Amino acid sequence: MRKINFNRKSLNFRLWLYFAAFALLLMAILWFLQIFFLNAYYQDMKIRETAKVASAIENRFGGDDFLDTIKELSITNDMYIHIETFDGSIIFSPATEERRRPSYAYVSEMAMVRGQLLQSAGPHVSVIIPETRTDTNTLAYASYLNQSPLPFNRVILYIFSPLYPVDSTVSILRTQLAYVTVISLLLAFALSYFLSRRLTLPKDVMANVSHDLRTPLTMVKSYAEMIRDISGDNPEKRNAHLSVIIEEADRLNLLVNDMLTLSGVQSGALPLEKSCFNMKDAIESILGCYSLYSENEGYTFTLICGSSVAVTADQAKIKQVISNLVNNAVKYCGQDKQIIISVNENDGRVRCEIEDHGQGIPQNEIGKIWDRYYIGSTAGGTGLGLAIVKEMLTLHGAKFGVKSEPGKGSTFWFEL
Repeated sequence: MRKINFNRKSLNFRLWLYFAAFALLLMAILWFLQIFFLNAYYQDMKIRETAKVASAIENRFGGDDFLDTIKELSITNDMYIHIETFDGSIIFSPATEERRRPSYAYVSEMAMVRGQLLQSAGPHVSVIIPETRTDTNTLAYASYLNQSPLPFNRVILYIFSPLYPVDSTVSILRTQLAYVTVISLLLAFALSYFLSRRLTLPKDVMANVSHDLRTPLTMVKSYAEMIRDISGDNPEKRNAHLSVIIEEADRLNLLVNDMLTLSGVQSGALPLEKSCFNMKDAIESILGCYSLYSENEGYTFTLICGSSVAVTADQAKIKQVISNLVNNAVKYCGQDKQIIISVNENDGRVRCEIEDHGQGIPQNEIGKIWDRYYIGSTAGGTGLGLAIVKEMLTLHGAKFGVKSEPGKGSTFWFEL
């Protein structure tokens, strides 16, 4: 498992810090709005709700279902509705059936809000009336149901709605917000760490690639200078130094090609071009390129395969998969320098295995070696070879894996 980088100057830490700070800011805003502005928001909502009820009553004024509408609105919205003419004749009041005198409820409030309505230039007024004996304030609303130019012909609508204290609600919200904040921050911190890792990993691979590029470039420059200054007139030394330059140039070329290939596969720029081909012929053509390893360095390449094993796949990509796995086996094959490639066909599937008898892979690293940014304890470079294998086999929908035991070697396999 990768260690978390707490270097305060690293891009990874800074991105994590920015994401985490953003999450904290959102939680702080949520707390501030819910706790400190809840009462003002509640009052504003009640005013808008009362104005909406008044508009519904005004639209039904004079209709056949006018009184039934008022009763329904009064019950469903927990409001006290009173309607009377300018001279005090009651049209509707919940507390009186005779409609000859005003209800005992809200008499003083009606007088107060009526005075404000008469003084107002607008068609309605709303007032918050504080209660001295209880904590429940009252929203008083008054408006004209008709706009007669003569005041004594106007009909006045009164609506009284209780404003219940929000202290208990705030207490409940505070408890809920505490849980929500803890859960949200934990998720935000985890997500911010994951995103920062995903965003900074290409920075990591560029650092690794830069390191791999620096070594051969330094070698090329150093040996070129040696040829210029020392071995230019000595054919034997000159040829040796030129061989080093050629090898390092090949290494650079291979690394650049791997980077381009991986980028092309991941971006979809290298689509599959499937065809039917013989696996034995494909592997033999690959092993032909390793003849120098056999002749000069004593490597043994053994192919175990039937005479005709046909598969339908992208031949160029599968050949690169095999080539990358053989390269990997050559690099870690051990002292016996034996690489065994076997191909078996069973139930319509073709299984290819590349085996070596080298140092093997620690069990805690087997699941990570396919990561294009993972560098194992026994490996060097950027891990692009196996990353390309993974991407190309995934593109084919193929199964693949590795069996390995430290000190005894590894067997990489895939099925088509």
